[in-house]
Parts: sequence; structure tokens; C-alpha cells
Amino acid sequence: MKRRHPEGQRSIQSYFQQPAKRAASDEGHATEENADAAAPDLQSESGTSSAEEDIVGEAVESATSSADEEIVGEAVDQPLLEAAGTCKAYFTDIGECWKGYSAGGLPQWNPVPRNLPDTDKISVIENHCAPQKDFIFPVRVQTDGKQRRFQRSWLEEFPWIVYSPACNGGFCLPCVMFAPDDPKLGQLYRSPLENFTRFKTACNRHAEQNIHKNALAKFSHFKSQVRSNDIVQQLVDVNSTQSEENMQKLRGIVETVIVCGKQNIPLRAHRNELYNPGRDEQVAGNPGNFLALMDFRAGAGDASVSRSFHKKPGGGRSIKYTTPRIQNQLVECCGDDIRKQILDEVKKSPFFTVLADEATDASNTEQMAIVLRYLDSTFQVTEAFLSFVACSNGTTGEALANEIKTQLLNWGLDMTKLRGQGYDGAGNMAGDIRGCAARITAEYPKALYLHCCSHALNLCIMAASKINSVAAMWTTLREVSFFFNSSPKRQQKLSEVITASTPDEVKARKLTDLCRTRWSARHTALVTFAALMKPVIRTLEEISSAPRTEWNSNTAGQASAFLKSLLSFDFIAAFGIVSEVMSIIQSLTSSLQEASLDIVQAYRNVGAVHQQLKDAREKVTEQHGKWWATVISTASDFDITPSTPRTCGRQQHRANAPAATPQQYYERTLTIPMLDELSGHMESKFSKHQRTAGMGLSLLPASIVKSPATCKVAALAFATEYESDLPGDQSLSSFSAELDRWIALASTTAQADLPSSVPDALLLAQSTLSPCILRLLSIVAVLPATSCSCERSISSLRRLKTYLRSTMTNHRLCGLALLHVHYTRQVNVESVIRQFLLMAPRNIIAPVSATSVAAVESSESDDSDFSNDDSE
Repeated sequence: MKRRHPEGQRSIQSYFQQPAKRAASDEGHATEENADAAAPDLQSESGTSSAEEDIVGEAVESATSSADEEIVGEAVDQPLLEAAGTCKAYFTDIGECWKGYSAGGLPQWNPVPRNLPDTDKISVIENHCAPQKDFIFPVRVQTDGKQRRFQRSWLEEFPWIVYSPACNGGFCLPCVMFAPDDPKLGQLYRSPLENFTRFKTACNRHAEQNIHKNALAKFSHFKSQVRSNDIVQQLVDVNSTQSEENMQKLRGIVETVIVCGKQNIPLRAHRNELYNPGRDEQVAGNPGNFLALMDFRAGAGDASVSRSFHKKPGGGRSIKYTTPRIQNQLVECCGDDIRKQILDEVKKSPFFTVLADEATDASNTEQMAIVLRYLDSTFQVTEAFLSFVACSNGTTGEALANEIKTQLLNWGLDMTKLRGQGYDGAGNMAGDIRGCAARITAEYPKALYLHCCSHALNLCIMAASKINSVAAMWTTLREVSFFFNSSPKRQQKLSEVITASTPDEVKARKLTDLCRTRWSARHTALVTFAALMKPVIRTLEEISSAPRTEWNSNTAGQASAFLKSLLSFDFIAAFGIVSEVMSIIQSLTSSLQEASLDIVQAYRNVGAVHQQLKDAREKVTEQHGKWWATVISTASDFDITPSTPRTCGRQQHRANAPAATPQQYYERTLTIPMLDELSGHMESKFSKHQRTAGMGLSLLPASIVKSPATCKVAALAFATEYESDLPGDQSLSSFSAELDRWIALASTTAQADLPSSVPDALLLAQSTLSPCILRLLSIVAVLPATSCSCERSISSLRRLKTYLRSTMTNHRLCGLALLHVHYTRQVNVESVIRQFLLMAPRNIIAPVSATSVAAVESSESDDSDFSNDDSE
């Protein structure tokens, strides 16, 4: 629609201009014949699309018809209408576009078709006539007999009014385009407002109507939606060479942002300005990693990046696109691209589950990590981090449930596919009535909540550690490790003793701190302390006996107290037995950290360890004898005689079991209680996992061949519970027949080839065309066993949001976290650039002149005055 005026033609179009560009002509008047002859040339030069021609076709035909055509009821001169008709190549007259005639020949305006293409709507919105300042509006005779004109000030006072030269009246553009087809609507919608005497009164009354307000909202939304097409079209219309140069420049910037994000390299420093040798004064301060890397690329010969930081010939400067606000937008676009890839995979999965965990970041803000578990296109289980959500509304069960549901719905996920929830056992998450899981399950009954197996195992170990001698042993270990790790001088002394006593036997050079939350991870601390026990005791002896000029009295006193505790037989016995018990659980702890672990395999691992503990309890005397030999060996290394604490008739603060020997005493007061506590708590904490895992076990061929009848009953119960999830054309009867074929297949397959895991069974069901079995196995596969992926995401939060980068917003945090956590995923640079261009009009890449650069840099300088919320 942007066209130059044909040479030699002068008509009403010289008094009107498009919003973007005026069609000007300085030639003399043309005759009516010359105007008609020039019309084909206009159309041939036009870039108007076919859709736009369809819109204005009727009006053009009407306006270019014979001069003696009668327009009933219009007080507009015929030459004006003819001139308006020839103006269709320059603007779209909204009055002519939908004008028709009744059976009696009277003009009437039809409503805009509801299925009008967007391109036609854009043509009308952007190319409606806009009178020039020197245009004199034609006179219209009013009902009172007076002659009045349309006033230009009305267009400024009511920006939604559009003047129609063919009608010599006004229309409401939003209502014409987007108001409902209501017969009650009249002026400004179905007909022009021609009463110039009361024009402002009618417009004010019209502006208060709800129909107009709704149409205006739809009008604004439509313009924002098509802005993306406008931006991209401008990129094509402007100088292509300059556009490609700027696009290449953005590619280099985006690639640098991606590298920094994946490697967790902070982008900015105190100053966000790069040193430029061409300036008279040097810029003091570190410019930051991002600008330093861009400068490095420019120095390495990257021409596109080099042009971002150097002046252009002719005095202009190229746009840098490196301000803090631009960096934030690019980081957000990169994160959105990764999130979109994940969400596309989730939407293709038959089912998914949600995992969540909370932690406090460096700015003392409660952050909730959200992870989704789903099946990819190859039926492999995937757990993917999607976002950190600031718990600004609190950490109650209701607030967290609303945050999770809001995020999932905003991402466009189908909540009816939600089949599981995986959280820790905190009351706000696992409460039966007001917990987050209970609230989501109440709305989506099939979203089964499962307590994280790692957290459940942690609770079992913590309960068993409440035994007095075990608790005292843990306290001593924690205080001794803190004694050395909190002082560089003491740590240096310990390292010297380790090097002198065991130069090659032990690789560890410092004690491992006890994890305060993950009790299952304390096995590593026990192993390290066992390897360094002799050097630790030797170091404590030297510190406690050294002159006070070398170590102060407080340090020497602490060393003496620790030495006494470590050389007590009660500590040696508790340390040895707890180490043996923790070694049994260690394999389970490691297996529960796998992201692809399904509920069936998790329960198998838990069951195997539980059975091992029960076997040790049944043969406790024999098992304790083996562990006791290790305790005696350790005590003999330090010349400690086995003994029992003093006993009395009534004991409150330690065990008082009768025993003839120290071995029997510690068997009754330490080994048996600890095994009983662990076994009992594991049985209660994992009872729900047992039922859920049983559903999956009933469909595994390796389990079916062992007990076909039992598995069939369990599988039918499983299918009954999830009957609505079966394929659309399948029922319980068809599932029963498919299950019989599945059992027959398992019975005829070699034992070595039978799938014993859910992933293998999924592949078999897919290859044997068993849709019902495949659907039920998919449910089992996506059920969460642990929430360890959330904890790993929180670990990345600790690395990203440090005390030096504690003021970044959540948008920036999520973008950097997605890049860092999913560093193996490829980011689509072109998609990131496109999304960046759609974020704001000022991001348009266009040829840069000296004038436009000043405007753009002024805009960027305004954005660079960012608050602490946008900084790192």
C-alpha cells in the first residue's frame, strides 16, 4: 500500500495521506479521462495483495462507474466521490468497503464479515484515509438547515474515529472491525455519523458503551498480535544488505550469551562499557565477561562482531545491542527457546508428572524449582527442569498448589494428563487435607502423590540415629570436622601429619563435613574419617600437648576434649557398627539419584536393602560378631580395651541392658535397636510405593511368568482404575483379550529375553502392537520415584545466584538456569533472534543513519538505567 503518486494526476488523494507515507504530487490538474487512464498504471505498480484488492474491489467499481450514477441520500458532490474512487490505491475508505444498497436503492452499511482475513483487517486499519492539514472538508447540510463541516479536532480528540470521504462522515474503526453483529448498533458502526451539530456528544456517549469498550480491547489486542508480522515485514522492506549485517551482528551476540549461560559465566561487571582505543579517554573498570568476550571475538577476526564496537564510515555508529536491558531480553529469549523445546516434547507425551522442591536463594527469597517427568518420542523417561518460581504468596499448601497449577496452565499443558506428583514429606506439601499434593489431587484425582524415596530413606536413617550412642557419635564427628575445617592453621597442621604418616596410602587431606539434611550422604564422611582417624588423633595429641605460645589454651582444651571422646570405646563401637550399617544402605542411596529411575525399579532396590536388613536382624548374633571384629581391630590400633559403661538399677540417659560381655552389651543396645528402627521405618515409609510398584510389576513379562494368575488379577485392577486412560476405541473387555495375548507372549519367550524393567517392557509393547499395555506402562513410567532432579536444579541455583549476583530478577534467573542446567540442548539462534525482535518495537533491525542511531542509543541509554532487580 506504499505507493508513489503517478505523474500528471491530481485529485482528492493529494489531500489525504497514509499514516506511514504521504502520496504527493506537484503536477497540475488532470482531466477525468486522464485519471481513468492512469488507474491501470496505479494497479500495475501496486504492491497490494489479492486480499486487499478483494476488500476495495467493490468500492472501486462503484466509484469509477458512470458519472450519472445517483447516490440517494448523500449531500456530497459527485466529483468528490469520483475522486475518492480513484484514491483506492492510496487509502482504504472504510465507508465504501462495506457499503451496499437496499432493495429500494438506499445506501446501507453491512457489518464486517466475522471471517474476514487478517490481511484485509490490517489493510483497513493501517491504510484508512488521514486528511492533511490543508484539506478542506466538504459541507454537509444538517437537519436544521445549516451547513456544517467535519472538524479535524475530532480525529485528535477521538483517535478511534475514522473519516470517510465517500460518506463525508465518521465511523468508529474498532466497532466496525470487531464489534458483534448486533442489529441495535447504528451510527458509527452500520452507518456514518453525519450529525456534525452533536458530533462530540454522540462520540462521548458512544465511548461509554460496553460494546465499544470490548471492541476497543479486541482492536488493541489484534494490533499487538500482528505487530510481529509488521516487524518482520519491515526487516524485509528495508535495505536488505544492512538488515543482513545487523542480523549477523545479533547472531554473534546471541552466541556469546549462550556460551556465558551454559558455562555459568556472569555477564556483567560494575561497568557495562567496553574500552575503545578510538576514544580520548579510557574507560576505567572491568567491562564484564560478556563485553570482554565480544571484544575477544572482534580481535580474533569476527567482522560482524567487530562492527558492533567501532564507528562506521561517515560518522554514524552501529547499534551495539549490548545494554543490560538487551542482555536480559536475550537471556530470557534463550531460556524460552529451551523451555519451548521441552514443552513440545511434554505435549507429545501421553502423560506427565510434576516434581517440585523449595529452597532459599542468596537474596533470602524462597524459590520453588519445577521439574516435569515425561516420555520422549523414543519412550525414554526424561526429567527436565523448567523454571524457578518465587514463592511471593507464601509457602502454604494452597499458595504452592496455586503456583504449580498456574505455571502448568500458562505453559499450555493439558492438566488431564497429569498422573503424578513428587515432593518431599514436609507438611505443606504432603498434608492429607491442606497440603499442596492433596489440593491438586482434589482437582485432578489421577495425579497420584508419591513421597520422594530419597527423602523417605533420609527419614528412616534419621529415626535410627536417635539412639543415644549413635547420636553422640554423630555429634563428635561433626564437631571434630568443624574444628579442623574452620581454621586454616589447624587444617595445615592436619595436612602435615597426614603427609608425614601416610604419604601415599590416603588421598584425602581434609575431613568431610556431615550433611545436615541428607543423612544418607553421611557414609562418605564415615569413610573419610576412618581413613584419617590415626592422623586426626595424632594431630589432636600434638595440639593438646604443644606449648601455649604455639596454640592458645582454648584450642588446646578443645583438642584435649576431642581426643578423650575419640579414644573412648563407646565412640569406637558406635562408629564401627554405624559404618557397617550405612555401607548396606549406601548402594540404595546412589541408585535413588538416577533421573530415569522408575517407581518399579526404585521399589525393587528398596526391597532388596530392606530384605538385607531383615536378614541381618534374624541372624543378629552372627552378623554382630562380624561387625564386632572390625570394632576390636580399630580399638587395638589405639590400645583401647573393650569395656561397657557403668550400669545401675535405673538408667535414664543411656542404655541399661544386662550383658555379660561388651560384645553382648553393644549387640543389645546398638545393633538390634538400629536394625529394628531402620527396618520398621522403611516398611512404613515405603508402603505406598509398594502398592504403586505392584501395578507396574503386574505388567512386566519377567514377573508374569512367575505368577500368571496373580499378575492378571492385579493388571485387571490396574486397568479398571485407569479405564478412562485406555485408547479411545478400547474397553476393559478388549484389554482383557490383549492381556491374555501379553501373558501368552511372556510364557513363550525365553527367560533371558523377558523384559524385567518398565523401559524394556515399553519397547516390547510398542513393537507387538499392544496399545492398552503400552498406555498403562506409560503411566507407571512417568510416576516419580524421587525429586532428585529438583535438588540438582537447586544446586544450580546456588551457583547462579550468589551474593555477588543476588539482585537478578526471576526472568533472568530462569533464563540462565535453563541454559546452565540443559547445557547439552542446542539453542536455535534464529528462533532466539526472532523472539527478541518481537519483544519490543525498538528491537527492530533497520539501516542506521546518524539521526536514527541517536534515537536508538537514546532509547538504549534509558534502558541502561536499570534497577538492582535487573542486575546480576
